[in-house]
Amino acid sequence: MNAYLVGCNYWASHAGTEMWARWSEETVDRDFAELKKYGVRTLRVFPNWRDFQPIHLLRAGGGEPREYRMHGETPLKTPYDLDEACMEHFHTLCRLAEKHGLTLLVSIVTGWMSGRLFVPPMLEGKDILTDPECLMWESRFTRAFVREMKREKSIVAWDLGNECNCMQPVADPASGYLWVYTISSAIRLEDDTRPVISGMHAIRPDGGWTFAHQGELTDILTPHPYPSIFSNQDTEPLTELKTTLYPTAQVLYYAGLSGKPAMIEETGTFNDMLGNPDMAARYANTSLFSGWANGSHGMLWWCAHDQTQLDFPPYDWNMCENELGLLRGDYSPKPIAHAMARFTQMLESMPFDALPERQTDAVCVLTRGQNPLLINLAVTVLSKQSGLEARFVSGDDSVIPEAPVYLLPCLCGASPLPVTTLGELFRRVEEDGATIYISLDTGLMTAFETRTGLTPVSRQNRAGTVTMRYNGHALPLTGGKELTTSPAGCEVLARDEHGTILFSRHALGKGQVYLLSAPLESMIAETPGIVSSEDSAPYYEIYRAVGARVLAEKAARCDNPFIGLTLHPLGENDLIGVLMNYSGRDQDARLTLQKDWRLTPLFGDSSRPIPPNDALVIRLEKG
Repeated sequence: MNAYLVGCNYWASHAGTEMWARWSEETVDRDFAELKKYGVRTLRVFPNWRDFQPIHLLRAGGGEPREYRMHGETPLKTPYDLDEACMEHFHTLCRLAEKHGLTLLVSIVTGWMSGRLFVPPMLEGKDILTDPECLMWESRFTRAFVREMKREKSIVAWDLGNECNCMQPVADPASGYLWVYTISSAIRLEDDTRPVISGMHAIRPDGGWTFAHQGELTDILTPHPYPSIFSNQDTEPLTELKTTLYPTAQVLYYAGLSGKPAMIEETGTFNDMLGNPDMAARYANTSLFSGWANGSHGMLWWCAHDQTQLDFPPYDWNMCENELGLLRGDYSPKPIAHAMARFTQMLESMPFDALPERQTDAVCVLTRGQNPLLINLAVTVLSKQSGLEARFVSGDDSVIPEAPVYLLPCLCGASPLPVTTLGELFRRVEEDGATIYISLDTGLMTAFETRTGLTPVSRQNRAGTVTMRYNGHALPLTGGKELTTSPAGCEVLARDEHGTILFSRHALGKGQVYLLSAPLESMIAETPGIVSSEDSAPYYEIYRAVGARVLAEKAARCDNPFIGLTLHPLGENDLIGVLMNYSGRDQDARLTLQKDWRLTPLFGDSSRPIPPNDALVIRLEKG
């Protein structure tokens, strides 16, 4: 599955989650035809578990379990029986997809959807993800479904299910591992030719559902990055920097910490109050282009149609599941539908089959005690603004990939990462000439003076806001500890208004160490509007200083902090460049090329500003 998947999540327009019980081939046929008009090429579809495996448990005297039967008390022919009508409907859906040139991602265990559980009657009230009887029936359902459907040509991947980690909490990582192992193994027993997609969202480095386990057991991870009231990602407008970069940041986070590719499997705007249809289209356009440029395997909008006419649960339970569609209930397109059509036309016009991976120049090491979701977002923002391209890893990984620049943002506590890992990174600085950047929250580190060229004097909680003067700019900083130091061989780059050293550079062996004595990244992530205005303080200048050596060697640089530039090698002297305007305003590219490189535009007008939330795609050739 090498293509960039463009499309949406799909329930039939007339019935939503009840589409299998209220099946209408005519409606599905028209839905697919209309969606294809607007650039949709892939649909994520959902066999409602309740409908496909309607198992009941019959009991004898005293409540003793006696026999499993299907709905209507029809005897089971085999333990793998599924509802025949639903299976036939799904075959029809697959054939209609093939008719319209659409591919399908199938979320097998759809036991959770839009805030409601959909489980077979006999399993209601049980621990769906850990009870042995539940695991037995889920495994049988998965094997029977895949065995029957694997011949359908329109299916390109199997998804474990829809956000199955929302069906219930699990007590520990081993329980989460066992569930994913059970379902992924059941899929592969029947079909080892298609990738297995995680389908999980809100994964963390720790807890019941971990990146390490998802990376071990599945082939593609799946952030579902909404500008959400539930994850505090709605603090800025849909069209501004932190919001537009959030889906991309999530892809980099999931891929980096799992060691597997990731894709934007769901994103959307929940409700028109988050932004009008034009703003939603611009947010989606950014997600399409930026996901493509930053290694996502696709972008699927949530969802195909508005669901305002549906008057049953979960649609009458809340206010954020009804106005999400590409198309309205009467099939008229929203602006996002036109944006998707335009993106698909661009994709199909490119002179290559798949965009090569972007070049990266920095590794960001996420460490213990911090909020990795927020730090990931802030580092993505600051890296894009500065011109660096970062990948993400966990400080607890056994091996940290080699890179010319290492970013260790917002160190917290007494053991932010293993002593041996930090020692290895500093060895790479001394012996290999790498650059390391550390920002401090509450963190401690050994050999501080030797490694930073600063002698520590005292430390206390920072009281309020201090202002750092750097490169002629005033950069207010809040939070963390106020660390008083004196120079011991370093170059002091900036102090606050009280004379306290805040930013320094230290030559260490062949490399250099930058230290910022403030939790810059958590402040960036948590402060609304801090990077979105043309008048915002240029905090990205700190990252530009850290990356100065590698930035000077790039074939092309963009000096506009609202535009991210990714470079993708087609050959030794042949690059594709994607310039993404992450702001809601026209932006001049301010592009600088190295000597002997020439530019050919492939999409967009390189002689004009890049429009709001839009992209310029170029080819760079040397010689």
